[in-house]
Amino acid sequence: MAIKNDPIVHEMARKLMPQAGHSPHHINYVRARLRKISRMLLHVRKDTAALRCATLRTVISPVHFKSVVAAVKAVSGYNSNSHQYTAPSTAIHLGHDVKKCAEFLISMAVQETDSVMAKQAQKFLGLCSSDWKYEISGGARREIQAKKFNNPKLLPMTSDVMKLTTCIREKQAESFVVVKQKNNDNNFIQSFKMLTDATLAQLILFNRRRQGKVSKLTVKQYTDNRAKVSRFAEVEDCLSPLERKLCNCFTRIEIRGKRGKNVPLLLTSDQKEIMDHVVDPDLRRNAGIAQDNPYVFALTKGSVWYVRGHDVIRYFAQNCDAVRPQELRSSNFRKHLAMMSQLLNLKRHELDQVAQFMGHDVRVHREFYRLPHDVMQTAHVVKVLMAMENGTIAKFHGKSLEDVDVSDEFGKRIVPHCIVSSAVELTRELN
Repeated sequence: MAIKNDPIVHEMARKLMPQAGHSPHHINYVRARLRKISRMLLHVRKDTAALRCATLRTVISPVHFKSVVAAVKAVSGYNSNSHQYTAPSTAIHLGHDVKKCAEFLISMAVQETDSVMAKQAQKFLGLCSSDWKYEISGGARREIQAKKFNNPKLLPMTSDVMKLTTCIREKQAESFVVVKQKNNDNNFIQSFKMLTDATLAQLILFNRRRQGKVSKLTVKQYTDNRAKVSRFAEVEDCLSPLERKLCNCFTRIEIRGKRGKNVPLLLTSDQKEIMDHVVDPDLRRNAGIAQDNPYVFALTKGSVWYVRGHDVIRYFAQNCDAVRPQELRSSNFRKHLAMMSQLLNLKRHELDQVAQFMGHDVRVHREFYRLPHDVMQTAHVVKVLMAMENGTIAKFHGKSLEDVDVSDEFGKRIVPHCIVSSAVELTRELN
């Protein structure tokens, strides 16, 4: 009711909806933002007797700034004793949305020639710019950063990835045999669903692609791109025979990546054969998929939505006997590829190609997808510290961190120390 009866919330929805109109699943993000700002408004009404029936137009005023701050803390679960938030990210998001509402109110007041309301909203916005980081966002951001300290950054084990791949292939092969028979029965429906889930999981795993982008692949995108052939004779002449063969064995489908970037989705010949069956109109109709469902990996029972990649990856991870199934996620697969590619000693232009394939620029690749800092710092930097402590740093002049060898100093320092410690402990026991 707070959402339905507040004109500022309506204006916020009107401004946000055109950005999400092209993508229906983004409507949920708009709905969540409206609910957060309205929860804050309900807390203001509850805590301040003079604002029992107030709207955001009334609340956005410098007089009520402290009431808004208190309401945001209440919604975010702030504890005044421990100075911690239950949901610090909610506090940060509400800060952005409160400022947006103040800007919307200024715009509305200007259009209505209400100079008093415009000045009040402008002063409130000024208070947000100057005081909000001290009241809310500063502590919330520090808490989010503190939660990352000593947080183990685990990558999927290679053995677990192989188990997951084998499990997906086995399920895919079993289901494909039944689907090709085209028997319109309950077994066909279950097999078609399993084939769709296994193919989705396999594409995410093979391409190391974001699960949401593969899940939203439409039938039109697949049919428009699968037959597209792009060949440049001059480029092919520069490729090795193996590289030419690989180019002919894979089908490239271009899909929308993050921030509207164009990213490829590679399909093997076997995957392409399976995808042709998955998009077949007759098979989809027999499997219970709605005719107006535009997605390749579509839900059954008349739904017009798509299968979530997170769900299928989690299902196969839990049923493949992996040692650490919780690490088998699409985001970890992408980090695994980016981090392990650094072990290949790639050149700059080769690293650019890997980054472009993953859908981000090379700066993001270097800054956020590096090898784990704890491993690299322990393995490399500690060698410099030991060499400085032993006074032998000068003999490594002009060498890189990988070329620094302190094995002699390590043996001289660690082994005698262990012997002395053992002798002391033995003496104590004898005494």
